[in-house]
Amino acid sequence: MKLDSGAPVRAILYGVALIYLFIDLFVFKGPLYKAIKNSDPRSEQAIREETARGVAARVYYQPILLTQIDREVERRLWLRGKSAAGLSATELRSQRMAALNGLFERHLLRIKVKFNAAEISVSDEEVAEGVKRFKRRFASEPLLDGAITNQGWDGEAELVARVRAKLEQEAYLEKYIALETSEAELKSFFEENQERFRLPELVELRHIFFAALDHPNGEALALAQSAKLSLEQGKDFAALAAELSEDPASKEQGGYLGWVSRNRLPDDFGEAVFALSGATGNLVETSLGTHVVEVIAREPSRLREYEEVRDELAEAFSNQRREEGTTEYLRILRHRESANVEIFTEVLERPWSLGQE
Repeated sequence: MKLDSGAPVRAILYGVALIYLFIDLFVFKGPLYKAIKNSDPRSEQAIREETARGVAARVYYQPILLTQIDREVERRLWLRGKSAAGLSATELRSQRMAALNGLFERHLLRIKVKFNAAEISVSDEEVAEGVKRFKRRFASEPLLDGAITNQGWDGEAELVARVRAKLEQEAYLEKYIALETSEAELKSFFEENQERFRLPELVELRHIFFAALDHPNGEALALAQSAKLSLEQGKDFAALAAELSEDPASKEQGGYLGWVSRNRLPDDFGEAVFALSGATGNLVETSLGTHVVEVIAREPSRLREYEEVRDELAEAFSNQRREEGTTEYLRILRHRESANVEIFTEVLERPWSLGQE
């Protein structure tokens, strides 16, 4: 039997390596020990490096940058018609904490969705429809592009990815939230709250309008009287409205205002209109000017039948339960995962970060 002449040498080398590792790691805490320690995301060195680059919080060691938080603050303020300009340090910190809580929930939910991806199904068609719904919120392409830029998204591809993520999160949440409402519950609510489903009195209306601002000292009334005379002589109402009316919203539709309730009209106009008969050419003077009015038809106030409101009632219950269930689920999730959430308060005390990236 031939012996392996290199075996003793290898054994010695392995032994030396093991001794070195033991001494480095457990005796002198040498370079290898320091390298391993510094690679630990929980180490002081790792945290110093994270905060130096603007990491304000972590979820499962995934970073949340101060710029992300400030972008969320900016979005929330914009929805309320406000901006971050002029916020005191205390107000800014409060806004940042509120935004950060929302980001924590999103990050935790994203992680849950990722680990349960096999149980969640969102089709490409659903994503495409979601993207269309998002785009319909904007009147033009430049406004859409501006919104995407303001969110810090990388164009259309990121928009699609975010819509898919949102739909996946909704699908995941609905596995844990009871959205169905029994027929008995719906009927019971309807019977106890019937007045909430009362339709107001409606009138179908058209008018020819002359503005007091443009025709002072009774001139608007004189013009309206002239228009009324033309109607009495057989002039077509829609044609006359298209020719004379100073209401740009209805002029091109022959003065047609559609079916309206009293509270949809200015007080003085609504009060007068609902007291009119159906005759053509009624004159109504308001604070805005003079109207030549025709009440085309009327619908009296009435209670709607259960069958008329059943679907919208079911949807309202479903939406309410979705909102309440989501809030409660995220509260429990945040509490359960609190050990995996970190906040670096010194970063949150820094000045406004946007524009400083």
